Amino acid sequence: MRVLKQIRKPSVPLHELPALVKSMLAGSGKHSIRTLSVSCAGAGDRFIRQKLRNQMRRLAPCVQVIPDTEAAHWGAFRGGQGILLICGTGSIAYGVDGCPHHARAGGWGPWIGDEGSGFWMGKELLRAALCSRPDIQRQARGILHPHNPFRLVRKIQTSRQPFRIMASFAPKILKAARRKNKLALAIVKKAQEHLLDITKQAAESLHWKKNIPFSWSGGIFQNPFFLSEFLKRLKRRIPPAKPHPPMYPPAIGTVFRTLHRRPTHFPRAGGTVGLRPRTLSRQKCARVTVE
Repeated sequence: MRVLKQIRKPSVPLHELPALVKSMLAGSGKHSIRTLSVSCAGAGDRFIRQKLRNQMRRLAPCVQVIPDTEAAHWGAFRGGQGILLICGTGSIAYGVDGCPHHARAGGWGPWIGDEGSGFWMGKELLRAALCSRPDIQRQARGILHPHNPFRLVRKIQTSRQPFRIMASFAPKILKAARRKNKLALAIVKKAQEHLLDITKQAAESLHWKKNIPFSWSGGIFQNPFFLSEFLKRLKRRIPPAKPHPPMYPPAIGTVFRTLHRRPTHFPRAGGTVGLRPRTLSRQKCARVTVE
């Protein structure tokens, strides 16, 4: 497999994805595309998958659209069984056993769920900055500095991407938590408890009681402090979980899912492929990563 091209773009709405893919492939030159595989958030709905396939069918003889959770799971376990916990702007636990049965918990978006996610942590911080208790308000505004919470509310209310704005404060919270800020530590602890809840729900749905393969993905887990604290809580709360880092990043998981076989020579996580992709890949292989 050869990587012909790789670009990074800010995330786009689903209806803009076909145009983004087309513009990316316009620079592929003389290389012919046999299979185009796209993984993205929202592709769990079969009607959305079909619509995207129809919009991109002129770009390649074979077009596949895959949910981003499935691509990440294939990357983490190389198509094997296990529970993958994804925590970025949103959050979801996705599990597959050996039968294979599938189970999910969370992942219903910011209006209904996504507890423990970067968005959720940012929302908790902003709520604390606007509360009436002076001690909590002072701590929250110290973390938000130099942003004014009242201006932030107006900005979020009028933004086309309010959830990304809210999630952008997660790194500030994690930095403050590492410095032992009480409010930040409380937000992180509560977030991790929510993530453990959905992990346990996925395990119970699959009737897993021992030796649970477990891995993680998403931007929040790239923070060493958050990851180490979470793994400590995982060991106490779900002792049968056997955690290990993802074998490959989601971009390579998209290729695995497309080819339906286990390769032996693709680069491991931490190589040249990004860790938070919405991925376009192909056998001769073009890839677009949207963060």
